[in-house]
Amino acid sequence: MILLYGHPRTGKSHLLQQIGLGQDLDALILQHAQGEQTSLKHFFLNFPEQFQFLESHLLHQSTSKLMALGGSTLLRTSAPKGALIIYLYTPYAILEKRWLTSKPAALEHQSHQLFYEQRHLHYLKQADLILPSDSAWNVENIKRIIRMKT
Repeated sequence: MILLYGHPRTGKSHLLQQIGLGQDLDALILQHAQGEQTSLKHFFLNFPEQFQFLESHLLHQSTSKLMALGGSTLLRTSAPKGALIIYLYTPYAILEKRWLTSKPAALEHQSHQLFYEQRHLHYLKQADLILPSDSAWNVENIKRIIRMKT
């Protein structure tokens, strides 16, 4: 399994759509959120135990070759054994603009800069591979990695 990981709003889900296969963990969580009409942010903030259970369960039960993770998934649970973790790196200046228009749930009570720096260190520790999030060649490279891993 290949896991796309990185800051909220880096384009993990968008890249997954461009590749045309795989699963988006956040979308799966919403599908399984007990049929509630809710947003991911609302579910994360108001039902943290249920959110964490679903996140871990769906990640470890998935048979998908490729999965886009939430921005803090591996702070709460472990990666499946043998998974390749790709950190989609995005510079702070780009993410700050995105966060001003669409604030991630995990950014509720922190400064943007501190949040970015703390998470960046976490992603670096988790990553097996680092790719720039805005690179046009990511689609073909990730498809190539999937073929090599299967």
